[in-house]
Amino acid sequence: MLMYTAWLDLPPEKHDEAGVRLRGTLEKDGYRVSTFRRCRHPKETMVLEARPESGGPFIGIQSAAEKATELSIGFDSPCMLPPFDTQEEQ
Repeated sequence: MLMYTAWLDLPPEKHDEAGVRLRGTLEKDGYRVSTFRRCRHPKETMVLEARPESGGPFIGIQSAAEKATELSIGFDSPCMLPPFDTQEEQ
């Protein structure tokens, strides 16, 4: 299992808006959202977790960094291929 992660600089007061927009996009693309928690900085961070209904890579998005000044966006992939790529026959 591999996890690809990217970080986005974003002030904590914008994390909820980003989470709501990303949730809508993921649901439209066939993902089932299993967790969504709004940011209550500094005690709680925004968390969004989803997986495609048809199976596929897990996506986790959450407030990150010491002062929650970033969003961490991670994709789990069950193999060495990037998410959504397919293995070619040799």
